[in-house]
Amino acid sequence: MATVDNTRPKKLSHNHPLFLNSNNNSGAILISLQLRGHKNYSVWIQAMKIAILGRNKLGFINSKCKRENYGTNLVDLWERCNAIVLSWLMNCVSPELLSGMVYSSNAGAVWDDLKECFDNVDCSRIFQIHKEIAITSQGTNSISTYFSKLRVLWAEFDSLTPIPGCNCVKSRKFVQFMEHQKLLHFLMGLNESYEQA
Repeated sequence: MATVDNTRPKKLSHNHPLFLNSNNNSGAILISLQLRGHKNYSVWIQAMKIAILGRNKLGFINSKCKRENYGTNLVDLWERCNAIVLSWLMNCVSPELLSGMVYSSNAGAVWDDLKECFDNVDCSRIFQIHKEIAITSQGTNSISTYFSKLRVLWAEFDSLTPIPGCNCVKSRKFVQFMEHQKLLHFLMGLNESYEQA
């Protein structure tokens, strides 16, 4: 159980989750990607986590920085930080999703609601990504553009179908096998001019 801090320090450390600097304002748009639904949720959630972690406010969405963890002298500051994190979420969703968020008062609850709505692994999305990977080839693209396109697809596929994370021999061999499959697909998608190489 967390201890309640009833004293408000004169100056909060920059590492404190309630510390606010000039970059932490409600008008900030943390990422350029807007959440539109199932199709881009996995990319959006990763980008938002990185952006919110970079501002030291991840605790507001992962339930580690709860209102009840702070005494009466810090509750107003917690409310302000929570409102700012909530505004960051609202700034990065499509207008259709925004209407359901404006009446919420807790950033963590909104984060959990979005996860509940869009984080279910949809087999049709996995199929679509797998199909896109299968049909992607270099075509008129440079090798780096072609590889980047595949990397984005692989990253989304890996996030939807994560590989077992144990450090056992079978798990390591499976990871190596999957990396080998990616390499083979990359090579198969190269233009014929690279066949000799």
